[in-house]
Amino acid sequence: MTDLAKRIADRYDRRYGKLDPMRLLAKLLEETGELSRAIIRNDMENAHEELGDVVIVLESIARYLQIDIETAVRNKLEVHEERLKKWESKNPKPS
Repeated sequence: MTDLAKRIADRYDRRYGKLDPMRLLAKLLEETGELSRAIIRNDMENAHEELGDVVIVLESIARYLQIDIETAVRNKLEVHEERLKKWESKNPKPS
């Protein structure tokens, strides 16, 4: 667990107690809604804050699922990179 993940875990545990998947999902929907509103209003200062909240909730969900979020993201990036290579080989850039 990274230092950031530990800090998030400590914050979540102190504020909300035991991890509850329904509460986590509800919180994710709430935070993504707030992020969406900030983006629609072009309020980048608030969007910055809300994006942080979304990441905190995602880390909490990953912890509940016992998934290392950084590893999950790295693995998914590898999949996307392979797909991009295949796409580029079929769609060369025009000269």
